[in-house]
Amino acid sequence: APRRSETEMRASSSADKSLDALLDTAYEAAENDPLHAVAAYREALRRYPDDSYIPYLIIELSTLYKRLGDYDAALALFDEALALPILAKNAAMAQEFERSRKSLAVVSHMLAARGTPTLPFGEVPKDLLAEADRHAEEPTI
Repeated sequence: APRRSETEMRASSSADKSLDALLDTAYEAAENDPLHAVAAYREALRRYPDDSYIPYLIIELSTLYKRLGDYDAALALFDEALALPILAKNAAMAQEFERSRKSLAVVSHMLAARGTPTLPFGEVPKDLLAEADRHAEEPTI
């Protein structure tokens, strides 16, 4: 797939970029070139996993994945995030990520059951989102 190698090339061309530069790249690309933004966020996460901004980067990147309808990537990202030392140090943030992951897993499951597994998050019916949030609030057995 040529798109992937182009994305990889762009990410590798950002080899000398600071966290701020990578975040700027991601922010600027998010609207019109979301895959480029994903690559920049991924690069930032790979290079600066212990930075205090990383939890916010995770939120931005998960939002991008959801917008693209890539729920598997968003769920995997939350799993990855929850394993990061920076989140181990922030119980409240880790708890919020757990809740977000749980809600997203329900949304993903419901969309798959409806035959629309890659429906962009912005198009997900509000009642479905509300139901997913209710499920996420339930204590895990």
